[in-house]
Amino acid sequence: MYMVESIYWEYLGDYSTSLIWFKKAADADAGAAPVMTTIGIAYEEGLGVPQNYQTAMEWYRKAADAGDSHAMYAIGNLYKNGLGVSQNYGTAIGWFEKAADELNTDAMNSLGYMYQNGVGVSQNYQTAIEWYSDAADHGSTTAMNLLGYMYEYGVGVSQNYQTAIEWYSKAADAGSPGGMYCIGEMYEDGVGVSQNYQTAMEWYSKAADLEYGLAMYAIGDLYKNGLGVPQSDEIAKMWFDKGSQNLAIQVN
Repeated sequence: MYMVESIYWEYLGDYSTSLIWFKKAADADAGAAPVMTTIGIAYEEGLGVPQNYQTAMEWYRKAADAGDSHAMYAIGNLYKNGLGVSQNYGTAIGWFEKAADELNTDAMNSLGYMYQNGVGVSQNYQTAIEWYSDAADHGSTTAMNLLGYMYEYGVGVSQNYQTAIEWYSKAADAGSPGGMYCIGEMYEDGVGVSQNYQTAMEWYSKAADLEYGLAMYAIGDLYKNGLGVPQSDEIAKMWFDKGSQNLAIQVN
Protein backbone atom coordinates (compact mmCIF):
# COMPACT_ATOMS: atom_id res chain seq x y z
CA MET A 1 0.00 0.00 0.00
CA TYR A 2 2.90 2.38 0.74
CA MET A 3 3.96 2.19 -2.92
CA VAL A 4 0.52 3.34 -4.10
CA GLU A 5 0.34 6.46 -1.95
CA SER A 6 3.96 7.34 -2.71
CA ILE A 7 3.27 7.29 -6.44
CA TYR A 8 0.35 9.69 -6.05
CA TRP A 9 2.33 11.92 -3.65
CA GLU A 10 5.78 12.09 -5.24
CA TYR A 11 5.21 11.45 -8.92
CA LEU A 12 1.67 12.60 -9.71
CA GLY A 13 1.42 15.44 -7.20
CA ASP A 14 -2.11 14.26 -6.38
CA TYR A 15 -2.12 15.04 -2.68
CA SER A 16 -5.83 14.43 -2.13
CA THR A 17 -5.71 10.90 -3.53
CA SER A 18 -2.44 10.10 -1.80
CA LEU A 19 -3.89 11.17 1.56
CA ILE A 20 -6.72 8.66 1.17
CA TRP A 21 -4.13 5.91 0.74
CA PHE A 22 -1.90 7.29 3.51
CA LYS A 23 -4.80 7.21 5.98
CA LYS A 24 -5.66 3.65 4.96
CA ALA A 25 -2.06 2.67 5.55
CA ALA A 26 -2.01 4.40 8.95
CA ASP A 27 -5.25 2.67 9.99
CA ALA A 28 -3.94 -0.71 8.82
CA ASP A 29 -0.59 -0.44 10.55
CA ALA A 30 -0.33 1.24 13.95
CA GLY A 31 3.45 1.34 13.43
CA ALA A 32 3.30 3.28 10.20
CA ALA A 33 4.93 6.33 11.80
CA PRO A 34 6.41 7.83 8.60
CA VAL A 35 2.96 7.69 6.99
CA MET A 36 1.44 9.52 9.95
CA THR A 37 4.14 12.16 9.72
CA THR A 38 3.41 12.66 6.03
CA ILE A 39 -0.28 13.15 6.79
CA GLY A 40 0.75 15.73 9.38
CA ILE A 41 2.85 17.54 6.77
CA ALA A 42 -0.13 17.61 4.41
CA TYR A 43 -2.30 19.30 7.05
CA GLU A 44 0.46 21.67 8.13
CA GLU A 45 1.14 22.83 4.58
CA GLY A 46 -2.37 22.49 3.18
CA LEU A 47 -1.48 19.85 0.60
CA GLY A 48 -4.71 18.28 -0.68
CA VAL A 49 -6.58 19.38 2.45
CA PRO A 50 -7.39 22.71 4.11
CA GLN A 51 -4.43 23.85 6.19
CA ASN A 52 -5.01 22.89 9.81
CA TYR A 53 -2.21 23.08 12.35
CA GLN A 54 -4.19 21.38 15.08
CA THR A 55 -4.88 18.35 12.91
CA ALA A 56 -1.24 18.35 11.83
CA MET A 57 -0.23 18.28 15.49
CA GLU A 58 -2.54 15.33 16.15
CA TRP A 59 -0.89 13.28 13.40
CA TYR A 60 2.60 14.35 14.43
CA ARG A 61 1.84 13.28 18.00
CA LYS A 62 0.74 9.83 16.82
CA ALA A 63 3.90 9.48 14.77
CA ALA A 64 6.12 10.76 17.58
CA ASP A 65 4.54 8.28 20.00
CA ALA A 66 5.50 5.60 17.47
CA GLY A 67 9.10 6.84 17.55
CA ASP A 68 9.34 8.94 14.37
CA SER A 69 12.03 11.61 14.82
CA HIS A 70 10.73 13.69 11.89
CA ALA A 71 7.43 14.07 13.73
CA MET A 72 9.25 15.09 16.91
CA TYR A 73 11.11 17.72 14.92
CA ALA A 74 7.88 18.93 13.32
CA ILE A 75 6.21 19.31 16.71
CA GLY A 76 9.18 21.33 17.87
CA ASN A 77 8.79 23.62 14.88
CA LEU A 78 5.10 24.19 15.58
CA TYR A 79 5.93 25.26 19.14
CA LYS A 80 8.93 27.32 18.01
CA ASN A 81 6.81 29.25 15.50
CA GLY A 82 3.53 29.30 17.44
CA LEU A 83 1.58 27.50 14.73
CA GLY A 84 -1.66 26.06 16.11
CA VAL A 85 -0.23 26.29 19.63
CA SER A 86 1.01 29.05 21.89
CA GLN A 87 4.63 29.81 21.05
CA ASN A 88 6.84 28.09 23.58
CA TYR A 89 10.58 27.90 23.00
CA GLY A 90 11.16 25.64 25.99
CA THR A 91 8.72 23.05 24.68
CA ALA A 92 10.21 23.41 21.20
CA ILE A 93 13.69 22.72 22.54
CA GLY A 94 12.41 19.69 24.42
CA TRP A 95 11.01 18.20 21.20
CA PHE A 96 14.13 19.09 19.22
CA GLU A 97 16.23 17.32 21.85
CA LYS A 98 14.03 14.22 21.62
CA ALA A 99 14.45 14.20 17.85
CA ALA A 100 18.19 14.83 18.16
CA ASP A 101 18.47 11.84 20.48
CA GLU A 102 17.14 9.83 17.53
CA LEU A 103 19.90 11.35 15.33
CA ASN A 104 17.63 13.77 13.47
CA THR A 105 20.06 16.30 11.99
CA ASP A 106 17.36 18.92 11.30
CA ALA A 107 16.66 18.98 15.03
CA MET A 108 20.37 19.25 15.81
CA ASN A 109 20.64 22.22 13.45
CA SER A 110 17.60 23.87 15.02
CA LEU A 111 19.15 23.50 18.46
CA GLY A 112 22.37 24.96 17.09
CA TYR A 113 20.44 27.91 15.65
CA MET A 114 18.64 28.58 18.93
CA TYR A 115 21.87 28.57 20.94
CA GLN A 116 23.70 30.62 18.30
CA ASN A 117 21.01 33.30 18.32
CA GLY A 118 19.82 33.08 21.92
CA VAL A 119 16.29 31.99 21.01
CA GLY A 120 14.62 30.60 24.13
CA VAL A 121 18.04 30.01 25.71
CA SER A 122 21.04 32.05 26.71
CA GLN A 123 23.21 32.65 23.67
CA ASN A 124 26.03 30.14 23.68
CA TYR A 125 28.19 29.83 20.60
CA GLN A 126 30.11 26.85 21.95
CA THR A 127 26.92 24.86 22.45
CA ALA A 128 25.76 25.92 19.00
CA ILE A 129 28.99 24.64 17.46
CA GLU A 130 28.61 21.37 19.36
CA TRP A 131 25.14 20.83 17.90
CA TYR A 132 26.23 21.80 14.39
CA SER A 133 29.25 19.52 14.69
CA ASP A 134 27.05 16.64 15.79
CA ALA A 135 24.78 17.23 12.80
CA ALA A 136 27.77 17.47 10.46
CA ASP A 137 29.16 14.22 11.83
CA HIS A 138 25.86 12.61 10.85
CA GLY A 139 26.03 13.93 7.31
CA SER A 140 24.19 17.27 7.40
CA THR A 141 25.58 19.56 4.70
CA THR A 142 23.56 22.41 6.22
CA ALA A 143 25.57 22.03 9.41
CA MET A 144 28.84 21.85 7.47
CA ASN A 145 28.04 25.13 5.72
CA LEU A 146 26.98 26.77 8.98
CA LEU A 147 30.27 25.78 10.58
CA GLY A 148 32.09 27.12 7.54
CA TYR A 149 30.22 30.41 7.94
CA MET A 150 31.07 30.68 11.64
CA TYR A 151 34.77 30.14 10.99
CA GLU A 152 34.84 32.41 7.94
CA TYR A 153 33.31 35.33 9.82
CA GLY A 154 34.56 34.56 13.33
CA VAL A 155 31.12 33.99 14.84
CA GLY A 156 31.73 32.59 18.32
CA VAL A 157 35.14 31.26 17.25
CA SER A 158 38.45 32.69 16.20
CA GLN A 159 38.23 33.58 12.51
CA ASN A 160 39.93 30.86 10.52
CA TYR A 161 39.60 30.87 6.75
CA GLN A 162 41.34 27.54 6.33
CA THR A 163 38.91 25.81 8.66
CA ALA A 164 36.03 27.55 6.88
CA ILE A 165 37.19 26.23 3.51
CA GLU A 166 37.56 22.75 4.98
CA TRP A 167 33.94 22.77 6.13
CA TYR A 168 32.66 24.22 2.86
CA SER A 169 34.68 21.58 1.01
CA LYS A 170 33.15 18.79 3.08
CA ALA A 171 29.72 20.12 2.20
CA ALA A 172 30.64 20.44 -1.47
CA ASP A 173 32.05 16.93 -1.55
CA ALA A 174 28.72 15.72 -0.17
CA GLY A 175 26.90 17.45 -3.04
CA SER A 176 25.91 20.75 -1.41
CA PRO A 177 25.60 23.59 -3.95
CA GLY A 178 25.74 26.03 -1.04
CA GLY A 179 29.18 24.76 -0.11
CA MET A 180 30.32 25.02 -3.72
CA TYR A 181 29.04 28.59 -3.91
CA CYS A 182 30.82 29.61 -0.70
CA ILE A 183 34.13 28.23 -1.98
CA GLY A 184 33.61 30.18 -5.18
CA GLU A 185 33.05 33.35 -3.18
CA MET A 186 36.26 32.87 -1.27
CA TYR A 187 38.24 32.46 -4.49
CA GLU A 188 36.52 35.45 -6.09
CA ASP A 189 37.29 37.67 -3.11
CA GLY A 190 40.68 36.16 -2.28
CA VAL A 191 39.65 35.28 1.24
CA GLY A 192 41.93 32.65 2.73
CA VAL A 193 43.15 31.74 -0.75
CA SER A 194 44.86 33.53 -3.62
CA GLN A 195 42.26 35.41 -5.63
CA ASN A 196 41.41 33.39 -8.70
CA TYR A 197 38.41 34.26 -10.83
CA GLN A 198 38.72 31.15 -12.99
CA THR A 199 38.58 28.88 -9.95
CA ALA A 200 35.69 30.91 -8.61
CA MET A 201 33.88 30.38 -11.92
CA GLU A 202 34.51 26.64 -11.73
CA TRP A 203 32.90 26.42 -8.30
CA TYR A 204 30.01 28.70 -9.21
CA SER A 205 29.38 26.59 -12.31
CA LYS A 206 29.24 23.41 -10.26
CA ALA A 207 26.63 25.01 -7.98
CA ALA A 208 24.73 26.45 -10.93
CA ASP A 209 24.56 22.98 -12.48
CA LEU A 210 22.59 22.04 -9.35
CA GLU A 211 20.18 24.95 -9.96
CA TYR A 212 21.60 27.14 -7.19
CA GLY A 213 20.32 30.63 -7.87
CA LEU A 214 22.97 32.61 -5.99
CA ALA A 215 25.69 30.90 -8.01
CA MET A 216 23.93 31.92 -11.22
CA TYR A 217 23.89 35.52 -10.04
CA ALA A 218 27.60 35.28 -9.21
CA ILE A 219 28.39 33.99 -12.71
CA GLY A 220 26.38 36.85 -14.15
CA ASP A 221 28.37 39.29 -12.06
CA LEU A 222 31.67 37.88 -13.35
CA TYR A 223 30.52 38.36 -16.93
CA LYS A 224 29.12 41.82 -16.20
CA ASN A 225 32.48 42.97 -14.85
CA GLY A 226 34.72 40.87 -17.08
CA LEU A 227 36.36 39.10 -14.16
CA GLY A 228 38.15 35.99 -15.38
CA VAL A 229 35.91 35.88 -18.45
CA PRO A 230 35.34 38.17 -21.46
CA GLN A 231 32.99 40.99 -20.48
CA SER A 232 29.49 40.40 -21.82
CA ASP A 233 26.33 42.20 -20.76
CA GLU A 234 24.28 39.74 -22.82
CA ILE A 235 25.65 36.65 -21.10
CA ALA A 236 25.47 38.42 -17.74
CA LYS A 237 21.76 39.15 -18.25
CA MET A 238 21.13 35.53 -19.21
CA TRP A 239 22.67 34.35 -15.93
CA PHE A 240 20.91 37.03 -13.88
CA ASP A 241 17.58 35.91 -15.37
CA LYS A 242 18.35 32.25 -14.59
CA GLY A 243 19.32 33.18 -11.07
CA SER A 244 16.14 35.17 -10.53
CA GLN A 245 13.97 32.29 -11.72
CA ASN A 246 15.74 29.74 -9.55
CA LEU A 247 15.72 31.93 -6.46
CA ALA A 248 11.96 32.36 -6.88
CA ILE A 249 11.57 28.59 -7.04
CA GLN A 250 13.81 28.07 -4.00
CA VAL A 251 11.92 30.68 -1.97
CA ASN A 252 8.53 29.24 -2.93
